Amino acid sequence: MPSYIAIIHKEPESDYGVSFPDFPGCITAGGTLDEAKDMAVEALTGHIRCLLEDGEEIPPPSPLETILATPDFADGVAFLVSVSLPSSKTVRVNISVAADDLRQIDALAKKRGLSRSAFLIQAAKRELNPEEPGMAKIRLEYRQTESGHYRLTNEEFYKFGASLLDMVDFSRRPTTTKALVSIFDLAGFTSFCDQRDPERIVPGFLGKFLEWLFGKISDRLDNKIVNQEEKEFLAPLPDFAKFTGDGVLFLWELRDDLASLYVYEIIEALIQVCDHYQRFFLKQIADCIANPPAGLRCGITQGKVVSFGGGADYVGPCLNLASRLAKERKLSLVIAHQGTNLRKNMHRVNPEDFVQKYMKIDGIEKEEYVYLLKKEFDALPKKEKRKFKDIAP
Repeated sequence: MPSYIAIIHKEPESDYGVSFPDFPGCITAGGTLDEAKDMAVEALTGHIRCLLEDGEEIPPPSPLETILATPDFADGVAFLVSVSLPSSKTVRVNISVAADDLRQIDALAKKRGLSRSAFLIQAAKRELNPEEPGMAKIRLEYRQTESGHYRLTNEEFYKFGASLLDMVDFSRRPTTTKALVSIFDLAGFTSFCDQRDPERIVPGFLGKFLEWLFGKISDRLDNKIVNQEEKEFLAPLPDFAKFTGDGVLFLWELRDDLASLYVYEIIEALIQVCDHYQRFFLKQIADCIANPPAGLRCGITQGKVVSFGGGADYVGPCLNLASRLAKERKLSLVIAHQGTNLRKNMHRVNPEDFVQKYMKIDGIEKEEYVYLLKKEFDALPKKEKRKFKDIAP
């Protein structure tokens, strides 16, 4: 457990600032001396961990005399900060990689804001811990006190932080792009999880459902087999997918000039997936799963999204809107009109099967212009239809 010298600075009417001469750029502050010291341990521990993850070397502690001889630190108050470093040291290794694979690795590492080493280490850790993909499973070793409280060592305490989410570096510049977003929501999934033996039934259903969903999307976009090693698609497959707890989010980045053409191939594929769940998948799954979720709802939007964490996730109003559209109880499919003209650009789906309406959505101030399946809208009770308004001709 090495100890490094920290320097406290205090100006009139300011907090107690802390800096580390051996680690330029690592600074923190606290309202009191005790708070500043606690923050110093946290800041230095996090800084060193980031250096190790990037394959950087950790400098040895500098002597106190050397530090105090530096004019910038001469007026400060020095104290020691001890940190717990990983038990295994970092070693340099040589590996052989095909040139094409290395180009793909470097491109993806750059997109996520990582060095090549950090990207490979991160990918290897995910493979070593397959039960924890893309989420934080927190295991801290507590010791219960006589008073019934829970006590942690400092080393355990500093494991808890945003870095557990594996979302890379939020300080890196985010990127903004146009995207097509689709959120599939399993209707009645909460009730399905509340039945007898959920620990056996729910994983069994989700495994089959997710395999079917990804397979059906790729199948609907599949055009033909070019040769034994290649397939040709009508449109790109999703750039991003995420399990939402009761469904799946898919996102396509619309980056190239052809996006305005192939986006309708994607929308048609999503429409057919919703239809297939009700007509075929439910019947197939009912043979082995009791009372599966009775429907699959889908909200589809287009708009700008912000990619953060080096592509680990996305935010944007169109994601929020897609989520709300997918929660409409009596509608299996709602498509936001913005950026979409179903009347002119559909080939495999009949545009006459849809109606255009203004729709009031909970949590969103303005009414949204949407496409609905005509047969579902016609079947709505009069009370439900009040939230919709006709489009002026």
